[in-house]
Amino acid sequence: MKRFLAILTIIGIAAAAYYWHERYTGGNSDASASLGPVSPDLCKVNEFWPGFFGGFAPVKMNGKWGYINMNGRIAVMPRYSSAMNFGEKMAPIRQGNKFGYIYYDGMDLINKDYQLATPFHEDAAVVSKDGKRMFINRQNEPLFEQTFEGAGRFSEGLAPVRVDGKWGYIDKQGALVIKPQFEWAQTFTEGLGCVRISRADNRWGYVDHSGEIVTQLRCKRAMPFINGLAPMLSLDDKYGFINTNGGYMVNPDYDGAWWFNDGLAPVKVGERWGYINAQGRMLIKPQFDRAYPFSEAKAYVEISKRSGGKEQLITGYIKHDGSFFWKFTGQPTEEEVTDSGSDS
Repeated sequence: MKRFLAILTIIGIAAAAYYWHERYTGGNSDASASLGPVSPDLCKVNEFWPGFFGGFAPVKMNGKWGYINMNGRIAVMPRYSSAMNFGEKMAPIRQGNKFGYIYYDGMDLINKDYQLATPFHEDAAVVSKDGKRMFINRQNEPLFEQTFEGAGRFSEGLAPVRVDGKWGYIDKQGALVIKPQFEWAQTFTEGLGCVRISRADNRWGYVDHSGEIVTQLRCKRAMPFINGLAPMLSLDDKYGFINTNGGYMVNPDYDGAWWFNDGLAPVKVGERWGYINAQGRMLIKPQFDRAYPFSEAKAYVEISKRSGGKEQLITGYIKHDGSFFWKFTGQPTEEEVTDSGSDS
């Protein structure tokens, strides 16, 4: 588990946001399964990736990464150095220091030729080769010749890219439709792209598809809209949720926050995470060391408790009422898996 936490630290908030956003606007719905009895395959898991995407979650077993389905059964045998979430039935995987893609049955679709690879969305993915970011299609062909210093995925027909140190947006032909002018640009959601205008004076904003800034804010961090609300870090270092006009729908009272999904959002109060509804009412009390957005009816959480004078880490997936669907103490045991049952 320590290795798992180190991975999250290295990846950072931006990448984590990318993966969770993939759940809300992409994924492979064909592969999802109804919740049922949990397989003893879970007893072999050493590390979990926090969330299901398109019906699958990456897991680590005996030093290698593979995938389980929503019943906890192995769907893709662990044989990769690392694995990321599925997008449009394909997932980036790493073997050694090279990235490629697999199909959800585990068949290699794109050879491992890249220094970095990201999930597909809108039939395109960002990969890195020779230190440059480029876009490929599902046939492993470049979408266009241009390469970039940095790039994010396509959404609503546009993708953020960095050119000469500034961020703008391109279309599917590689043409710059919003000129590079921002210090940072994030993926479009719900008709708006979240951009950082100036770090020096904490100016953020949201642009429409023409590049016009429709909402401008002074805050320490703004994030994309999901389900009409966006987490925002105020100048007072507190998180709240705003609407598309920049007004608070949930007051900035929290020490951390993720997006809403399934009507709930993880928020941090002091050192503990819980879940609120869109009216700001705490429905699952703060009790977790880490908590992530709901994904396909489950949310991954971690909680530390002292037992017999020792610190004990409990991990697992909770339901909408806060009770555990899967709950493990350290590495799961046969007994814990048997007791997990189904979501009935």
